[in-house]
Amino acid sequence: TYQEHEPVVSSECIVTDSNDEKSVCKSIDNFIIYESYKVGDILRVKGDFVEPRSASSPFTFDYKLYLRTKGIYYLVYEPEIVYLGRVNTVYEIREKVKVYLDEFPLNTRAYLYALIIGDKSNLSEDVLTNLKDVGIIHLFAISGLHVGLMCLILRKILLYFLEENQVDNLIIVFLMIYIVIAGFSVSVVRASVMYSLVILFRKLKIPFSSLDVISITFILFLLLIPFYIYDVGFQLSFIVSMFLIL
Repeated sequence: TYQEHEPVVSSECIVTDSNDEKSVCKSIDNFIIYESYKVGDILRVKGDFVEPRSASSPFTFDYKLYLRTKGIYYLVYEPEIVYLGRVNTVYEIREKVKVYLDEFPLNTRAYLYALIIGDKSNLSEDVLTNLKDVGIIHLFAISGLHVGLMCLILRKILLYFLEENQVDNLIIVFLMIYIVIAGFSVSVVRASVMYSLVILFRKLKIPFSSLDVISITFILFLLLIPFYIYDVGFQLSFIVSMFLIL
């Protein structure tokens, strides 16, 4: 389900995400190639870049819009690929966490994947159905609740050894790393940015309320990636958080 796009002679890119079937390659316009490469590989991709087709019927899944919310604009089938080398990127942090989690037994690994990096593909259909029935499926979608709990535990521990200012700095660094581990999940980014802004405003002694902070975060999101407004995770994350604040 795609439509032809003007062929691109070649494009150099860096692989930022990959599985056994396809890889996401980052360049000026991010695109998907249907071959598996390692994160950090530098490639020269040559071929016809095609643009995903929009939904043909109202209120149905729009693959093109979905990819736009991820910053992906083209698909490349059966391209000519030249391997140019390798570079270290922050995206490798997520891959290293995956390698560590793979050492656990299968059942444990499935839950760790879901809770830490938001990958529910290893959970069976029965488990997912049960999680939905008891109403805690949002925990396995990496909701912002994870961020709050982790920061609370981390803060309590670090305050025994460090001053509050040092703890605040370490928590901000931790949040930036966890954003990468979580695959830039909208909920995690939203919660992390809000938590960091609260710390920053407290240091600067700016009396912003929680409503001010979530509003600033919302505006920043849309300034950076306007297509986020169509992302269901973005919508639900901000709506629920707004109701909790109000």
